[in-house]
Amino acid sequence: MAGLGIDGLASGLDTTALIKSLVAVDAVQQTRLRTQLTTLTKSNSSFQTLNGLVAAVATKAKAVGAPDGVAATVATSSSPAVAVTSSASARPGSMTVSVGQLATAQVAVTDGRPAWRDTAPSLVLTTGGVATPVTPASGSMPDVAAAINAAATGITAVAIPLSTVDGVTSYRLQLSAAATGEQGAFDLTEDGVTTLSEVTPARDATLTLWAGSAAAYTRSSSTNTFTDVLPGVSLTATGVADPVTITVGRDAQRSAATASGLVAGVAAALSYIATNSATTSTTDAAGRTTTAAGTLTGDATARQTAQQLTAALTEPVGRVSPSSIGITLDAKGAVAFDAARFEAALAADPSGTLGMVSAISARVASAASTLSDPTVGVITARVTGTRSVMTDLDGRIESWDTRLAARQASLEKQFAALETTLSTLKSQSTWLSGALGSLISYSGSTS
Repeated sequence: MAGLGIDGLASGLDTTALIKSLVAVDAVQQTRLRTQLTTLTKSNSSFQTLNGLVAAVATKAKAVGAPDGVAATVATSSSPAVAVTSSASARPGSMTVSVGQLATAQVAVTDGRPAWRDTAPSLVLTTGGVATPVTPASGSMPDVAAAINAAATGITAVAIPLSTVDGVTSYRLQLSAAATGEQGAFDLTEDGVTTLSEVTPARDATLTLWAGSAAAYTRSSSTNTFTDVLPGVSLTATGVADPVTITVGRDAQRSAATASGLVAGVAAALSYIATNSATTSTTDAAGRTTTAAGTLTGDATARQTAQQLTAALTEPVGRVSPSSIGITLDAKGAVAFDAARFEAALAADPSGTLGMVSAISARVASAASTLSDPTVGVITARVTGTRSVMTDLDGRIESWDTRLAARQASLEKQFAALETTLSTLKSQSTWLSGALGSLISYSGSTS
């Protein structure tokens, strides 16, 4: 109905502008709610980001604090024919070994013939203690090779042509094991009689520990790799070698990198808090200065997070400051890691340094988990609580939309009634003026 009216037809007023102004006065409360919602949305987004950073710190700290989490080692070999690797469980030490032979895969051949026989033979291929019947489509050597391959036992066969006489080609079958070592040994028999001549034997690699001494001990491997030669140390041989010295030492650089990663994670969380807690000032062209607070400015949860992470990382361990192993805190509350100081401490006191890192990582893991736990974490609770407030604000803002629409409709109805009333009054005024004028004219003419 309001859309059919014409502004000020009777009153001369801009009723649309008046209604808009009156509704805007009533909408001030909704505007405040929208501003509050925008502020909470930005703040909650910052806390979600912070929660992710702290959760990453908890994960990193648990990994560093795990057994051998920071105790990195490096293994070396005195021979280029022997490669060694070490795992987290390896400990410094050395050993002299001798590689006696490498593992080989069996290769064997049959005698040369144009065909196995005139009809398809009945053969048995045995490997790994399992006998597999082999029945070729015919007695031809290529068909026998195809049947062996189709048996899928890990033994491959190929018919190798030797010579051709009067159009007839003679072949030898060559059989090869896919697996090296004695576990890959095989035999091809017919009526219980072997049909093969060995070219390369199935042989395990051998490794002798403490060679040349009364304590000498020989190990074998179906591959050329030996595990746990020393605890956590594996060896792979590419040739015969004697003697070979295996040495395991501490890898200070890897240990430093692991500890540095923990400090970097905490530093990232603290930096994020500091950046989003700072206030910013801007000056416009007229020289007016405006100051804006950060999304975490003055927030108790952000402050608690920074305090707990800083304390967990930098407080003394048994009266010994973490700065002694390169973990420092400056006057502005920023944490840093000095790799050179850490490596020096590790060289001087390996067990003490690693023990301190383990203690610090346990404290950091506990603090970070308390803050970021997905169910009961302090920051998580803050995010969840703020979401609840935001949901309530959404509902209140939506309610104001309904109230303001009703208010506008009511005002439009009131102003429409006003215009109608004024129009009626004007019409009456016009009629009365005309009637009075006629009456005056009539009186003058009769006199």
